[in-house]
Amino acid sequence: MTPRKLRASLPLLVVAVACARAVPPGVGEQPLALVGVHVLAMEGDRILPDQTVVVRDGRIEALGPRGAVDVPWNATRVEGQGRYLLPGLVDMHVHVTGERTLREQLARGVTTVRNMRGDPRHLAWRREIAEHERLGPRLITAGPPLAGEGETAPGVQVVPSAAAARAAVDDQAAAGFDFVKVYEGLSSDAYGAIIEEAAAQGLPVAGHVSAAVGIYAALAAGQASIEHAEELTQGAAGGESEMIRSLVEHARRSPSWICPTLTLHALFSPAEDHAFRMRLVAALERAGVGVLAGSDGASISVAQEVRSLAQAGLSPYRALLAATGDAARFLGRSDEFGTIAVGLEADLLLVDANPLEDLRTLEAPAGLAVRGEWLDAGRLRRLARR
Repeated sequence: MTPRKLRASLPLLVVAVACARAVPPGVGEQPLALVGVHVLAMEGDRILPDQTVVVRDGRIEALGPRGAVDVPWNATRVEGQGRYLLPGLVDMHVHVTGERTLREQLARGVTTVRNMRGDPRHLAWRREIAEHERLGPRLITAGPPLAGEGETAPGVQVVPSAAAARAAVDDQAAAGFDFVKVYEGLSSDAYGAIIEEAAAQGLPVAGHVSAAVGIYAALAAGQASIEHAEELTQGAAGGESEMIRSLVEHARRSPSWICPTLTLHALFSPAEDHAFRMRLVAALERAGVGVLAGSDGASISVAQEVRSLAQAGLSPYRALLAATGDAARFLGRSDEFGTIAVGLEADLLLVDANPLEDLRTLEAPAGLAVRGEWLDAGRLRRLARR
């Protein structure tokens, strides 16, 4: 190569080297090793003591006792120092209003979010995050919520008829949204059309319960998830015991899950009403109805919601499951994340204490791996401030 050609190629070489260095350990070929961590894999409430976890290409390559797992010579080593490792949290009810929301969720130990009010921006961000072009939690997004006439909430799409509802679902499926969100004011005909067309398009339906539909019809229709504690009694009647018994009976026969957003509910509901909703959620969970953890508030973390579920009566393990393994199961992605096992994506949350003994530890992450990329506590704090 002539000197002139060499000089011309140098900028390209520098860019190539910079790009190669930009690939973090654990995402590319260079491994990441977390050494001396107590692992709560969320496949039962057993703690695996003093483990080593090796991550490569965004996935868990090895997991086992410290003395039984070789740490690769070129690994970036993170000393666990007796801290606890569990799957990254899943926030199942988020409104991603901007890029700041994505950073804040990472700072809170969240590696997957379900966005409940989407637009084309979110489709672009979903792709960029998946391809490691943008740092953020895995993004699963609805399109614009579908509402009935008279609803004026920002970002919703009004579907006044069954035909309009079918067309809206088809448009969202063609755009590539992950699920359909139903909102307030839908007629029974429009709601039925959404359920039918979404099923034909292979899209789940999640969201509110319109007054014209009612909770029992929503459960019978197999709405994938029902959001908010107050929506669980839409159209139900009777005293507290009778209502709980009836709702449990209908919910047990339905594939629907509930995402009660209890922490937010406590902020705007009378104390007696909130206590009743807490008892209802606990009764549904005891009956085997799936429960999901969702924050639904910029100032609320999913870690707070996990604590609220435990306060309602779920065991700490079951409350944690609502934000890890059960969330992945609901999404049909248990083979990707939600637990800690060899071969799964490396979404890992490091905390100072045993979360089964003190759920408050979730609110101060000591570190986070998001699909293999390690973010230490300092970096997480900086993300929260940006």
